[in-house]
Amino acid sequence: MNHQNWVFLDEFGGRHSVGIYHGPTSGNLMIYCNSKVVLIDFLVKTAKTYSFFINEEFCEIIMKEEDDKSFTYEFKVNKKVDTPLNKLREAREQKYLTYSLIILAIFLLFVGMVVFLALR
Repeated sequence: MNHQNWVFLDEFGGRHSVGIYHGPTSGNLMIYCNSKVVLIDFLVKTAKTYSFFINEEFCEIIMKEEDDKSFTYEFKVNKKVDTPLNKLREAREQKYLTYSLIILAIFLLFVGMVVFLALR
């Protein structure tokens, strides 16, 4: 039986224990979060991706089959899929980018004025 676990820290400081149990010969698979079963699947003997939410974060566990018929597992938070939290995150990043560009423009204008007055 293969077992792997991860610790996920959300944006609010919450700590979540995520794990997977997979029997490669039987194909039985269980995904859990904070000691609660999130998903059960049977006869899983090929590569597959599982999606679930932890609070408002869209999470994925990617199961890959290697050449030697063993499996590797990857946990990731999908920040590109269309969810309310990802829309909010994108708007926040856009706002921060705009602020950064304004500050950079003011700084370059200030440096330009100093150079212009120094050469005068």
